[in-house]
Order: sequence, then structure tokens, then C-alpha cells
Amino acid sequence: MTVAVDSHENVAELSEAAQAFGIELGVILEVETGMNRAGVEPGEVATTLAKAVESAKGLRFDGVMGYEGRTVWTEGFEKRKSETLKTIDRLLAAADDIESNGLEVKIISAGGTGSYDITGKVDRVTELQCGSYLFMDAKYMEVFGDHPHPFRTALTVLEP
Repeated sequence: MTVAVDSHENVAELSEAAQAFGIELGVILEVETGMNRAGVEPGEVATTLAKAVESAKGLRFDGVMGYEGRTVWTEGFEKRKSETLKTIDRLLAAADDIESNGLEVKIISAGGTGSYDITGKVDRVTELQCGSYLFMDAKYMEVFGDHPHPFRTALTVLEP
């Protein structure tokens, strides 16, 4: 199992739980990639937290994650691609900083249903976080009209 953290409090609580159950828990850092929603800033803050994870009993530092959801609704593929890659650059910068401080970054997790076709082509990204595709809301059909493989609604809810 791997979980994401974005604070020292998260690390302390997870370490306590892992020790109580006698397990080693994989941990990735959520990096703030421009949405101002969650995560730690790339650079010293991320590196310090990664070191805290690595030194916490019962925890294992595995990597970083970010989410470029703010770019999903950008109209036009080329503009969406440019904005998405800027976001991914913040995540990769965090990974670089952490690695330059002696920790291995095994997982770089990013992307989503709205950006899988962009993020999935970034060499260092090891994992995609797609999920909305399961229910595929109509908004994706509007925004991705220029997509080479357009989405379709996958579920219809019928009233009983």
C-alpha cells in the first residue's frame, strides 16, 4: 500500500499507525503543482518532508505525486498540453531536488483522465491517476472535442 502525505503531521500519524500494526508503509509526497489545493512546494519544503518520511519508523519514501487538474478545462489541445507540461515541470523539479539530496524517487505519479494523453508521454512519469473515465461526465465530451480518440459517456443513470 502507498499513501500520499503533505505535512509532517501526516508523517507522524502514519508512522505511529505503521508501527502499531508492524508494517512498512510506502509513502509519496503530494507536490503543489499550481492549483493551490494541496501538497508541498517543490524545493526545500518537499525535500525536508521526504527526508522526514525516510527517517520515520514504519515508513518508506517512494516518490512524488501531483495533479494537473487545473489544466484539464483549457480549451485547445496545444494550449492544454503546454499548461499541463508546465505543471509537470514543478513535479519533476521536486523529484530532482529530492534525488539531489540522496533519496531515490521510484514513483512519479501524475495525470488524470483529462491529461493522460499528455502526461503519459512524459518519460519520467511512472504512474497515471486516471479515474473519471469510469463514469465519464459530459463535460469531458465538450472539452475534448479536439481529441483524436474522443470520450463517450460510459454510464447512464436511470431513475427507478
